[in-house]
Amino acid sequence: MLSIDFRHPTSAIRAVYETTSPVLLVDGERVETSGWEPHRMPLPAGEHRVQVSVTVGRYEGFGAAERAVTIVDGAEVGLVYLAPRVPASPGAIRGADEKQTVEISWLMVGCLVVVLVAAVALTVVSLL
Repeated sequence: MLSIDFRHPTSAIRAVYETTSPVLLVDGERVETSGWEPHRMPLPAGEHRVQVSVTVGRYEGFGAAERAVTIVDGAEVGLVYLAPRVPASPGAIRGADEKQTVEISWLMVGCLVVVLVAAVALTVVSLL
C-alpha cells in the first residue's frame, strides 16, 4: 500500500496552489487524486517510481519531484510531497517518517541579494 500526503506552502503563494491539484504518476501512469487531500492506493510488492508535480496555468511540471519506493507485501509506505515555496524550484518527496529539512535554493539566494542591493542603492540615492 502506498500512502502519500500532498502539502503546499501556507505563505502568499498558497492562493496559487489552492487553484491547482497535484499530478501523481506511479511507474509512469497517472493516478487520479482528490486535490491536495492525502491519497492511498494499493501497489504490488516491488520497486516503484513515484513522481509528483503541479500544473499551474499552462505550465506543467511545476515543483516536480521523484522518488523510488520499495513496497513489501502487507506493508504500507508513507510519503509526503512538499510543493516548493519559490517558483522555478523543485518540489520534494520524503518518507512520512523523515524530518523535513529546510533547503535554500540558489534562486532564493539570488532574490535576497537583489533585494539587498536595491535597498542599499535606495539608501545611497536618498542620502545624496
